Amino acid sequence: MIPLLIGILLLILFIVAIVLSVSTWRAWHIVAACMTFLAAVGLVIVASLTLKTHNHWRKTHADVSKQAADAAHEGRLLAYGDPTVVASPTPSVDDLQHQLNRALLDRGRVWRRCTPGVPANNAVQVSTVPPTETGEPGDPNTAPPNGIAVDMVLYAFLEDVNRMPVAYLGEFLVTDAQPTGVTLQPTLPMDQVQQSQVTIQPAFWTLYEMMPIDSHQVFSDEDTMGQILDDTPKPVYGAMDEQNLRTIFAAVTGQPGDSQVVTELVMDYLKDGSPAGDQDVNQSPENIWLKLEFRKDHKERVDSSNPDAGMAGNYFDPEGYAEVSALRHGEEAAVRAGDIGIFPYALDEHRGLVDRLTSSETCRVVGPVYIRSLRDYEHAFHDIQDRFTRAVEATRRAQRDVDALKLTIIKTQEQIAYRQDERSKLQQDQQGFERDKAQLTELVAALESQKTALRDELSNLFKVNLALEQQLTDYNARLTEEINQRAAAVAVVPHP
Repeated sequence: MIPLLIGILLLILFIVAIVLSVSTWRAWHIVAACMTFLAAVGLVIVASLTLKTHNHWRKTHADVSKQAADAAHEGRLLAYGDPTVVASPTPSVDDLQHQLNRALLDRGRVWRRCTPGVPANNAVQVSTVPPTETGEPGDPNTAPPNGIAVDMVLYAFLEDVNRMPVAYLGEFLVTDAQPTGVTLQPTLPMDQVQQSQVTIQPAFWTLYEMMPIDSHQVFSDEDTMGQILDDTPKPVYGAMDEQNLRTIFAAVTGQPGDSQVVTELVMDYLKDGSPAGDQDVNQSPENIWLKLEFRKDHKERVDSSNPDAGMAGNYFDPEGYAEVSALRHGEEAAVRAGDIGIFPYALDEHRGLVDRLTSSETCRVVGPVYIRSLRDYEHAFHDIQDRFTRAVEATRRAQRDVDALKLTIIKTQEQIAYRQDERSKLQQDQQGFERDKAQLTELVAALESQKTALRDELSNLFKVNLALEQQLTDYNARLTEEINQRAAAVAVVPHP
């Protein structure tokens, strides 16, 4: 309002001045003065508008700059957390991103509530359309496509009434893929338990693109699993309900909840992340980690320098640096004074890092912690399947040997029966031979007696013959002599 009054006052003064100057000024002076006044008025209007616009945008710029600074600060807080707070109640985007990367690293896609058909010709057709809430079959026309392709390898699990996978059915190859169903064929021979579970009707399956991985926090309480580590003896990965674990493992193993098998499994999970005792340190040194508290700020390289990181299928290189992109940090990991972490201490390279941090007084050792060894389920199932295949092959070879031995036994028994019959016949022959032998012995004895008598008789005859021969010789000699004498006498007598 004041600028308007000033403008009106100046206009009145200008008109008065022009009127008073009409008698002394020429016309072009008056015209020039009027044009100058109008130009000045226009300049004042433009200048005032410019000033108003400038003031408006300066204020807007200041407000927006403040908002941008606040947004940038809030963005940094959301991205990296509050550097002035050790335990932030709200996790940062960076932490959540790393947690998400680790959670999705080996997860792949999952198809739940799949309905299998009756196996036939070593294959089974599975519908990926989930049923309705009432249990009725779902509508294939409204179901989204499953995105499964031919030649994919899927891992199938049998679901229980709580829609939880409780039994491993095997590894299957997709031989035919449709938007709402697939045809699966086992890649490895199935044992009797798997064969019986595959034929269960009605049933629901869960199909995994990648074999589920083991985790330290898979059974942890959600309210305690994300707590910041401190120097108290509470579990590192959160508390676990022992009764819940016994119920889960009893359902999976088919053993009672208080059995020795279930107890050993449950105790291994309950000890996970808890302070280690002397017995754990002595019996399981590979499962002992150290809880360290940083006394001052520290930075440590966590990414591998390998240019082909992750190409060999390893998440970490031999020194423990991250290779796959989902685990790489992109820069040195910063740790603040007061932070607490757990570090492995079983291998020499692990001891070197911990000893270096403690000797430089960067950290202090809070105490040993028992960390359960994670299980590689894919390798374990393949190993079990391989052992099962070897056992089946060994059983087949053993059965073949048993059949061969049975055939050999039958033939041997036939030989034994034949030889026994032959033996009985030989025994009969032996009895006849013994009888003949006895008769022959008697005959031989009689013949021997006759031979002896005959020999004696022949000996006597021989002696008689010798005597007769001697007599004949004597007779022959006398006759010869007598003949010779007579012949000589005849020769001497003269003829008449």
